[in-house]
Amino acid sequence: GSSIIVCGVIIWAAASCNTTKKTTESIPAAGSESHNLPRAADYIGQKLDYRSFSGKTDLQVRTETQNQNLNLNVRMRKDQDIWTSVLAMGVLEAVRAYITPDSLFGLDRLSKTAYVLSYKEGMQLIRAEIPFPMLQNLIIGNPLIQDVPIANVEVKDSTILITQNDGAFRQVLTYHLRSH
Repeated sequence: GSSIIVCGVIIWAAASCNTTKKTTESIPAAGSESHNLPRAADYIGQKLDYRSFSGKTDLQVRTETQNQNLNLNVRMRKDQDIWTSVLAMGVLEAVRAYITPDSLFGLDRLSKTAYVLSYKEGMQLIRAEIPFPMLQNLIIGNPLIQDVPIANVEVKDSTILITQNDGAFRQVLTYHLRSH
């Protein structure tokens, strides 16, 4: 259903921002005494600290059969819940979803279908089996996995790529280099 699409679109949109780049220089994860090389810990230590978040975005969803322009509204309270609403044509609410650490409730107004699932069942349905805090990090823009050792740091042009592994997930963070 469409309520599941909302979660899938959020996850897809964030995942599609990842680009593959050839890197030209590797640097130690902990930084070094070199004057020109950035410290990776200075970048990954910057996280958005929030109690609540509210955001709106325009989406363009393309499938083999249709091309839709939609508006997505998201509200969330850290560690508590996520509300999403998708508007078609800017005014008609097509889908609404409410997600908590243990449940997913969805309402697809177009097909007149309601969903009541456990959080785990909802994530399995959209093929994104990630913990609730990781989903909130994805939406807010924080690293998905946190407090994990840095496996590799590479610099290319004006970006720094930081790779972390926790066994289940591999995360590559891309930051624009700051001017010193």
